[in-house]
Amino acid sequence: MAMARTAQAATVLYRKKFAIALAVIQTVLIVLYAMYSRFSDDPAVIAYMEKLKLPTDHLWEVGNHYAAFQDVQLMVIIGFALMAAFLKRYTQSGIGYNLLIAAIAIQWGIFFHEIILTRARGVLLGVQSLITGNFAATAVLVSFGAVLGKFSPYQLLFMTMIEIVFYTINKYIGHMIYQASDAGHCMYVHLFGALFGLFASRMNLKTFHRTHPQQARTYQSDIWTIIGTLFLWICFPSFNAAFSTEMLRQRALINTLFALLASTLSTFIFTVFVSTDGKFGVTHAQNAVLAGGVAISATASTICHPWVSLVIGVVAGMLAVFSIEYKQKCILDKAGFHDTRFVLSLHAVPAFFGAIMSMVVSGMATENSIGKLNLYQAYPAMTPDDSTNDTLIHSWVRMGKVNFSDGRSGGDQARYQMYTLLTTMLISIIGGAITGLLLSFKWCDMPTAENAFDDGDQWAVAEEGMASFEAYIPVPHAVEMVERSVVADDTVELKKNEMTNEEEIEEVKKDGNGTTPIESDH
Repeated sequence: MAMARTAQAATVLYRKKFAIALAVIQTVLIVLYAMYSRFSDDPAVIAYMEKLKLPTDHLWEVGNHYAAFQDVQLMVIIGFALMAAFLKRYTQSGIGYNLLIAAIAIQWGIFFHEIILTRARGVLLGVQSLITGNFAATAVLVSFGAVLGKFSPYQLLFMTMIEIVFYTINKYIGHMIYQASDAGHCMYVHLFGALFGLFASRMNLKTFHRTHPQQARTYQSDIWTIIGTLFLWICFPSFNAAFSTEMLRQRALINTLFALLASTLSTFIFTVFVSTDGKFGVTHAQNAVLAGGVAISATASTICHPWVSLVIGVVAGMLAVFSIEYKQKCILDKAGFHDTRFVLSLHAVPAFFGAIMSMVVSGMATENSIGKLNLYQAYPAMTPDDSTNDTLIHSWVRMGKVNFSDGRSGGDQARYQMYTLLTTMLISIIGGAITGLLLSFKWCDMPTAENAFDDGDQWAVAEEGMASFEAYIPVPHAVEMVERSVVADDTVELKKNEMTNEEEIEEVKKDGNGTTPIESDH
């Protein structure tokens, strides 16, 4: 008994220490924002930019970005949360930890992104910066899918903080140095997040992870996940078009929708052929239907013909279905990986295919195919330098629509798209492995076989069939409720017995003719 109480006290202390760690991180973020952040429409900010003769119209363009922000937020908070709710005993954790990770990653992602990528002395907060923070959180939530049920709260907390750093560094290299075109963050979010999570999981892999019985799903949990899929499906066009310019936004929305439509049909086609009984696979429907949105994200704003986006969607759906069906036994088992939520199939494989397509599309991009202004906005490095005699380009530069650059050719741009792909894979693999190694130490308290994939380890979970509020009723009131329930049950049982006895007496009194036995003798 004493040992049990000691163990319970240690567990409670561990949970309180985690709460203290959260409080420390939130306090640090408050201090950082207090020292370095301002709203983008702050009068001092506007006056400073006007002094430098910089455009200021974009600082309060809430209407142009608010709808996209809403859809991206829905994807992060609801879509990914329900996608993580497919395990039968980890539904509450999947949804709850998704919200916790997002709350940390958005704050940390906005701050680190503004400091590193914009190379500013402060953080300007506007609707676009909120979208930026949600994109950073998306990368972490993709990684969360790979470690779902296997990492403790401590591990998830520190993985979030560390991954945001690697994510921002990788995006800085691709966006600022290589000047790659990846408006929908195909490589920055989907490929990076998937590989980072897989390698972080690989460094902490246990033998029981592959065969743990709690990884089973239920009919109800599958319903939750398919609802999450629907949220992601609806919001994906806005996600891919969120960072596109106003002229390219319509093209990005249409191409993304067409790719999603095609990947959905492709999923329902190929799932029949890979299943032994010819039935539709619910796992395929939950994941592969979204592959088109992932694959098109790098080129959604630059594809010239709608049929191309349909083809990309068909191929992406097919790759995702086959990856889901054969990845574990053909790829992951042999390499020693474990992927809880199919992030390899939903994010990594379609994103790799999308990155290859971005090389092809950028290599073929011309002024005639998508328009001069669209070309230079989609591929900033292809804009000529200030020695050009094109007066139209000079006027666009004065209006803040484009900036003078290197005047790259399509072939050169394709080469830098390849550099971005290879750099993303390298940084995500190394970063994920380093993070996983740091999180493998004992103080991170990785879940054991007894409490992995189980809500009850860290959450106050109601027993099946019981009202959840009963767990929070004070003890005296709970005892009183139990006593009342017992008295009520006894009263009901007594009444039932009295009624039964009366019925038996009546049966004995009466014979088959409706008279008592004594009356029949006379």
